Amino acid sequence: MKLSVIDHTYSGETPFFTMIGLLETDLSNWYYLAADGTPKKTKATQKLADLAISLEEVNAAPLPHFVSGRLYVSFGKELYSAQFDSDGEIVLPSENTNTDINYYTIYDKIEFTYKTINPGAMISVNTTLVDGFGAPIDVTLKGKQKGTQNMGVLEAMRESMFKAFADLPVAFSAQLVTGTKYPKVTKNVRMISPALGVSTVSGFGPQFPADFLDAYIAECWAYFAKPGNQLAIDMQTAYGTTATGSVSGGSFNFTDTLGNSYSIARPTTADVLGCSGPFVPTGSGLYVQMDGIIKRTVGAAMNRGVLTHAVLCAKPFYRNKESNKYAEVVHAKSKGGMNYAFSFDDVCGYSSSMGDTEPTELVVVLQPWNGVPC
Repeated sequence: MKLSVIDHTYSGETPFFTMIGLLETDLSNWYYLAADGTPKKTKATQKLADLAISLEEVNAAPLPHFVSGRLYVSFGKELYSAQFDSDGEIVLPSENTNTDINYYTIYDKIEFTYKTINPGAMISVNTTLVDGFGAPIDVTLKGKQKGTQNMGVLEAMRESMFKAFADLPVAFSAQLVTGTKYPKVTKNVRMISPALGVSTVSGFGPQFPADFLDAYIAECWAYFAKPGNQLAIDMQTAYGTTATGSVSGGSFNFTDTLGNSYSIARPTTADVLGCSGPFVPTGSGLYVQMDGIIKRTVGAAMNRGVLTHAVLCAKPFYRNKESNKYAEVVHAKSKGGMNYAFSFDDVCGYSSSMGDTEPTELVVVLQPWNGVPC
């Protein structure tokens, strides 16, 4: 499959590329795309900088068959790390740790899985801003099944994105990272997402308030604890059932029309923003899939501030002052309002995920830092 990468940043900063993933024929080890265009297994003697390749080298290579693949692009210098461990386990950059050597380097990434082994030959790809925003990346997927798809495109230049983030309430705007490494281009390095910022260790970067959503969580739990207030989640299309729930005993308890029971313990702010903790599905088989739909639906609605609304998938979102305002900016600045700003953003179809069973080309465009997006 052809991979095309185009640098339209006009930043004057040289881009470096690091592509990693699990090889579809070896899911136990990490591989990287080498300068010669082939995937190679990582080794204990390597560091992250050893995996970096140039724009010309990445364009000369076909897309490797990676599962859980990532394509990092950094500007002005390679990404660095400590030496990998004895198993070649990759040491990745930490966006929210100010002692990380890459903290003041501008970088971003896309995520993909590309499999050619049947059954299940396919590609899935998305531009992800779940951890934060460093640089705008436009991805186009071409294939015989779905034609040309273009998702996650930011319709605002890089600096206007940072202006929008800076104008957010202080809990969010405090997640901006600035530096002096790019004096001729920008002072803005990165916007850390609240999902990542809430987990920042004290003293190692800006911390998102751990109680920011607590009042809203209490409001939602109190609302669905009142007699007659129930939340119905339709799973008819996929599983032929509907789950209905209310709060009792401190948990959000659901029962579907097949008689299965599900429960979500009262979450914390970090749980909601990170789509973690009580939102992680449990069980096995069909049950874990249905449990996942329920938890993803509730988690997404809480990020969007609409859990108590009559229709969870209907805009406007983020009108509640205690909602994910970072995600609001990301979606407002994205083509068609589609992007991945938190882990459950695919609920109701608002994420930037694309897929095709017969892909032919992946086009990655590094968008302008100033001026009009291409």
